[in-house]
Parts: sequence; C-alpha cells; structure tokens
Amino acid sequence: MFLACVLTDGTVLPAPWPGLPPSCGDIPAEPNPLTVHGQYLDATAVPHQIYWYRVSALDWLGNESEASNLEKLPSSSTFTYTCDLPVTPVVQAMGSQAAPGCGLEVRWGPAFDPTVLEGFVVFRSTAGGPYRQVSNVIAGNDFSDTSARRGVDYWYCVQSVDREGRLSQASLPLLYRY
Repeated sequence: MFLACVLTDGTVLPAPWPGLPPSCGDIPAEPNPLTVHGQYLDATAVPHQIYWYRVSALDWLGNESEASNLEKLPSSSTFTYTCDLPVTPVVQAMGSQAAPGCGLEVRWGPAFDPTVLEGFVVFRSTAGGPYRQVSNVIAGNDFSDTSARRGVDYWYCVQSVDREGRLSQASLPLLYRY
C-alpha cells in the first residue's frame, strides 16, 4: 500500500515516485544468511542517499528464484531519513543563587541560535533520576529555578529543541547544591 513519497526538502508527492530503474547488472546478487528472516539492515547507508536493492530467493541447493531471467526479479528503491539531532547542550558548573532566596541559576552552552533552535528545555531530579521538566522552551541560555529549596541537592540536564521540534540528546546531568 502506498502511503506517501516524501522528498528530502520535506515536500510530499501525491503519487509514488517512479525512481530511476537500474539495470540488473548494477545490483549484483549477494547471498546473505542474515536476510533469512525477510529483513536486512544496511548499516552502511548514508542519510539523504537513494539505494536500490534486488531481492531474490535461494533454495538450499543454491537455485535462485527467476535465475533464468534476472530482469523478472523485482527491484525496490528506498531512501534514508535523517537521524541528525540538534546539538546536545552542556550544563555549566555554577550553583550560585539567582538572587537572595530566589532559587538556582542554571546555565548551559552552546549559545542560543534562533535560526537553528527553537530553544532549550530544562529537567531536574533530586536523586539523579527520574527527571521532570521544570521549564518551558527557553530562548536563551539560562534558567532561574525559583522552585528550588535550600538544603536540597538538584541534578539538572538540558535538551535543545530545533525548529522542526526535534529534541537533542539530554546533556550530562550536573549537580547543583543550594
């Protein structure tokens, strides 16, 4: 069943992409025992590249399906989607109070760039996990945690959010003492 053809610029074609049919000689048959279960992961695939694969069956004697006419074997195309994530922030070792009695000031890098990022989200834990979100999306590089209490150790980590809404990996957690 055809769902959609999405191009690398994000536009969607209303019909299946016809592709660029390769010749059978361009797709050599390579027996691979890992595909016995009907799937194959091409670990060498590069994002934004189009690949053609030819699939055929071999029996235990090595007889290939449609071996008499390789052009009858179906070829299928595929392309990879990006798994590039936004930059992972680094929480800076600080721990100073934002103002007397007003909580902790958490800071991180890299510098906020509105052309690339929507902002950052701050998470906090009192025991090194689980973490709970304590901020909205912040268009900057600092957060005043006014809900922090004196005498409590807090672990903070930050994630960046890109313009498409994808979250980065969480920063390494950093201990703040208040």
